[in-house]
Amino acid sequence: MTTTRETPAVYRPQAIAFAAILMVLGYHAGCGAELPIAARPLPPAPWPDLVNDANTHISVGAYASAISLLEQSLDIRPDEPDVLYKLGELLSSMGDHDGARRYLSASLALSDDITVRNYLGFVEESAGSHAAAAAQFERVITTEPQNLYALAHLGLAYTQSGRLNEAFAALEAAHGLDPTRASPDTADLDFYLGLAYESAGRLPDAVEAYARLVLAAPTDRRPYMRLGAIHERLDDLPGAKKQFEHAYALDAADEEARAQVE
Repeated sequence: MTTTRETPAVYRPQAIAFAAILMVLGYHAGCGAELPIAARPLPPAPWPDLVNDANTHISVGAYASAISLLEQSLDIRPDEPDVLYKLGELLSSMGDHDGARRYLSASLALSDDITVRNYLGFVEESAGSHAAAAAQFERVITTEPQNLYALAHLGLAYTQSGRLNEAFAALEAAHGLDPTRASPDTADLDFYLGLAYESAGRLPDAVEAYARLVLAAPTDRRPYMRLGAIHERLDDLPGAKKQFEHAYALDAADEEARAQVE
């Protein structure tokens, strides 16, 4: 999607200034031109310029203007799967699940890319559409059975849908493929395993999974919150409070943790 940027002469300051001077001097329709030079509409920016400008806006966090530029680029080249994918990512980051879903689906219609399909699964997961998320990850696994991201998130989608046997199959397959969590795609695997074990009432296994995550990511508040909830289920209120205090220490803005501590 990145291209070499060439600035057309019409966008150079000298050209713009020259056009303004000609208009002041009276070079208008009566002097042989159809329109005053300064009043003529500028040609649309070339596609590479729009995409390069969008990348610049993305780099400084100006996502709304980046979206506008990329959408303009689609007016010129509507069948660019990478642009459609990037629009899906940006809209997802802004919480627009419907818009993200629309652009990602359009990208997949042009090119059935595993990365894009995993991202669409993530969008469905974020929107709370667990069955739709599972459907996307299942399609990835059909093509690439050892895709760690799809296995981990498929397990989560199954857990959230109450399909625990299938959840354990997916999660434990991911665990078997990456027992040391060497891949970033399994960074959340122990958390997802913990949730599945909790749902199945396998609390010791859940504690073990969350404890692994605490060791791997000590600044992650989520396992402390879940460990606190498990201690509450076991009527160990002092133990629960200790876990919630850990979570609150990591994020003082966490209202849920603060309520548990107070």
